[in-house]
Amino acid sequence: MMNKNFRKRLALCAALLWAGMAQGSAQSLSWSPYHELPARRETSALWERFHDKCRRDTARVGKPHPRLEERLRWAEEATEEQKRVIRYILWNMALVEGGTLNMGENGDLPVTVSTFFINRYEVSQDEWYVITGENPSRLRRRDAPVDQIDWFDAVKFAETLTRLSGISFRLPSEAEWEYAARGGLNTGNHRYAGSDNPEEVARFRNRNRSQNTFVASGVGSKRPNELGLYDMSGNVCEWCADWYDERRPFSSGTKPPASGEEGYKVLRGGSFYTFEKYCTVTFRYGVNPDRWDIDYGMRLAVSLWVAHGAGSTRHERGAPKPQRPHHE
Repeated sequence: MMNKNFRKRLALCAALLWAGMAQGSAQSLSWSPYHELPARRETSALWERFHDKCRRDTARVGKPHPRLEERLRWAEEATEEQKRVIRYILWNMALVEGGTLNMGENGDLPVTVSTFFINRYEVSQDEWYVITGENPSRLRRRDAPVDQIDWFDAVKFAETLTRLSGISFRLPSEAEWEYAARGGLNTGNHRYAGSDNPEEVARFRNRNRSQNTFVASGVGSKRPNELGLYDMSGNVCEWCADWYDERRPFSSGTKPPASGEEGYKVLRGGSFYTFEKYCTVTFRYGVNPDRWDIDYGMRLAVSLWVAHGAGSTRHERGAPKPQRPHHE
């Protein structure tokens, strides 16, 4: 009798266990890694607003370059906090003297670049939040670069700054980006932006470290290059204004590709998620402008000669501005 009851109980346990496994299997069929993360736009409840963006740098912040200061035309909608952040961004705009430099993978392609401004730092999460009211980044830290943005997000951010300040913020062209990463006329012809040793200037995915390095560091935490620009190698990949042309880099690719061709935008610099060979000053990516990823960020540029109120990206006269595609 004891054996019979024992067998019944064992059978019941087996049945329950089988049912649980079946249920778990059914659930696993519908599981997706994307279910682990909140939607990237639903971040306001997870992000603490910072009101002291510029107070921590009060001792160092002075007036922007005179050519930028004279262009300021504040919009009525601009808040005092946004004005402080924009002034901080402007103060960190480095003037890059134009000239001709041998660039490209083999360093044998002479490219001429006009004088322009480029920011010393990648756009940080708190700058993005104060201007837009949201933070799309994966790991939210005030001094880390903003990430998980696509090309259209980057352009929209620059256009918002333009609307608030009257200054024509934009993405750098690919030629401007490499020219600045190499150090401009002060170039030391380094493999990475400011050094031949990536450890000195770049945050990248290191094969030899046991700890997890899949996270960006705070902007400006590594050594700058010859122009005082930080993180041109590594940390986050940076969008450029150009359409990607695999055969002809630096072709001022502001025109969309011909009808029927798939268009990509240029990403430069490598990131915390890539190995060091992708963080050189010459490596280039072509990426769908509607794509975002955990290591896609941006850096701001301003033309020296553009009057206030112009567009934030350089398009040929009469050419339509790229529009975000509508997905069914």
